[in-house]
Amino acid sequence: MTIARKQILVENEIRNYHCTVRCVRRAFLCGRDFLSGKDYEHRRQWIQERLAFLSEVFAMDIIGYSVQSNHLHVILRTRPDLAKEMSDEAVALRWLRLFPPAGFRGMSDWTPGQSTIDLIVHNPERLATCRRRLTDLSWFMRCLDERIARLANREDNCKGRFWEGRFKCKLLLDEPALLTCLVYVDLNPIRAGETKTPEESRFTSAYDRIQMGRKEVVKLVKSPESISLEPGNAPQDSHKNPTPSDWLCPFCDTAERMGAFQSISFDEYLYILDILGREIQPDKKGFIPLDLKPILQRLSIVTECWFGILENYENRFRRILGRASHVMEQARGTGLNWFHGIKACREVFGT
Repeated sequence: MTIARKQILVENEIRNYHCTVRCVRRAFLCGRDFLSGKDYEHRRQWIQERLAFLSEVFAMDIIGYSVQSNHLHVILRTRPDLAKEMSDEAVALRWLRLFPPAGFRGMSDWTPGQSTIDLIVHNPERLATCRRRLTDLSWFMRCLDERIARLANREDNCKGRFWEGRFKCKLLLDEPALLTCLVYVDLNPIRAGETKTPEESRFTSAYDRIQMGRKEVVKLVKSPESISLEPGNAPQDSHKNPTPSDWLCPFCDTAERMGAFQSISFDEYLYILDILGREIQPDKKGFIPLDLKPILQRLSIVTECWFGILENYENRFRRILGRASHVMEQARGTGLNWFHGIKACREVFGT
């Protein structure tokens, strides 16, 4: 049974959502169209840059994403608490970055003047609307989809729909559901047969976090006093070429930002990803080759850490799943059906 999006979205609460959007009539979002010979691979960069921009504007955390040949996955966390803390001027500035006045659209270097900001600040009703929309999932997806559709139609010299519909949305009620969903999203290129391993799966959140960790280790070796390995503390690049640490939600909590998870580390997540990615699914093209070394060894992560994860992983994951029991019952009562992934994990790990 399909549930209306308005029944899933919860206002004024911090919640996690999995959003998907697919191209109309199997049109190519990215990759190479073998019928026409056109290569649309550069569109992946469009989406990544747009996500980076929207993360600076909206009061939301981007936990995960994956860009496929004809569809897109995004895992978002709404943050109404951040929107409430914003000053009136900050809300106005963010909204004007999204929707500048008609005469200034398309001008990347335009900065709103105080008189333009005051038009929103001194209008309480409009200001409240802008503040609310900065935490609205529908407005986020609208600003993402519309931009990409316009660029694609302009490139193809055509008009009309580019996306199949607005977007599909699932509510992730707790950490196990979020974990299951993130694994599914990060494994998409592997299941589609496009890549063999997470460290090769470009334009996914797993790839970005792996690369971010590698860069931080290299910088630590070069200048140990100038860098911290805490997620989110990497030096920021220019505005035009943001690194994942600028806009992707940290995997674990930091002093500055709320992380995606509280119960598992990124090393443990990579181990989970590697184990589940090796599972052969009859209805999917690809899987991680069974003869490859474990991902933590492939990435040269400290051996002692890897053995510690192997030793403690099963018990820790059982505890995470155990805490989800009451939420699963609640989900069944409301008609939500995203927890089949947790059932599959229990079958895999024998919990």
